[in-house]
Amino acid sequence: MKEPLEFKYQAYGCIITLLLFAGVFFWISNFFNSPPDYSKRDGFVIESNEGVTVLTILKDSEFSENAVLRSTAIDAVNYMEDNPSALYNGIVIDKKVNFLDTYGNETPRQAVSVYFSQETIKKINFDNWPNNSAVDFYLAADAYWISPVFSDIAEVPLSKGTPSEQPKAYRELFK
Repeated sequence: MKEPLEFKYQAYGCIITLLLFAGVFFWISNFFNSPPDYSKRDGFVIESNEGVTVLTILKDSEFSENAVLRSTAIDAVNYMEDNPSALYNGIVIDKKVNFLDTYGNETPRQAVSVYFSQETIKKINFDNWPNNSAVDFYLAADAYWISPVFSDIAEVPLSKGTPSEQPKAYRELFK
């Protein structure tokens, strides 16, 4: 009688082990195959304005002005790669950072705004873009504006395109 009972417990142990491995495998495959949900991440606000996706980046962990421009490009490209279906009518990226006023108080203000139309997005090969440079990100955009605070370090002109020629989602950033 002892042998069948031991065999029964061994079989249960194997089944439990297999179920455990299957559960872990399922969790890992879903974790790595599903795009991240930016709407639940701290520092990102995603809205739609007349069909144009508006990605507002609020996280303020940069150590320099140059890092603000680079991190905006990195965050925006990551979002664009992970969410191609959200870019159907284009995307506006708005980066806000805390600026110090004359009295030393921090105030969140617009640092960078970028617009990509659907036509421009279709031209982009995300496997090779941007080519190790935030410059490519800004130059490929239909329009962008960089705060004059960054004039000493910006590797591109502070603006491209005029807000009046861009969609409402972009124009409203300048009111």
